Amino acid sequence: MRRIGPALLLATAGAACTALGLGPTPEITSHPADFAVEYRWQEGSLPPPYHYEYVIRLGPGARGEIEFTPDYSFANPPVWTETFDLSGDDLTALYKLMTAQGVFDRRWRQQEPPPVGGGSAAADITAGGQHVAIPALLEAEDEQAIGEVYAAIRALVPQAIWDKLRAQHEEYQQAHPDE
Repeated sequence: MRRIGPALLLATAGAACTALGLGPTPEITSHPADFAVEYRWQEGSLPPPYHYEYVIRLGPGARGEIEFTPDYSFANPPVWTETFDLSGDDLTALYKLMTAQGVFDRRWRQQEPPPVGGGSAAADITAGGQHVAIPALLEAEDEQAIGEVYAAIRALVPQAIWDKLRAQHEEYQQAHPDE
């Protein structure tokens, strides 16, 4: 009876924890159908035409887009848009990373007061009917938690598109020196 007692106790405790939602989390095998990301990045304070910013949109579905603005908006610069395909595996991997980093559970805190200068990033994420807004200029701990997610989002844009946009930005800078 001694051997059965502890085993029965562990089995009962495990069942109770699972019933209360305290057990192991189920493996994520796919991303929600409504999974969508809008990631916004902008360069810090630089004189025109060296400033730039971009928006990456992923999903819902297997399409991605990057919108690149090569200057401050008040200069009425062109906006270059490139689209690309996403695989379900890439989106699922991103969703898993976001879940592991606590994107959907964390209370994101902005620095107070916000720093002056430097680039900034922010995101709006939808998954499973839940919407999360991640503000720009986060406190250091939050910035560290989201850094890997932001790198994964940028990595989903094909390198050939990044190369094309950087070349166009360089041409724009040469055509608009020190405005």
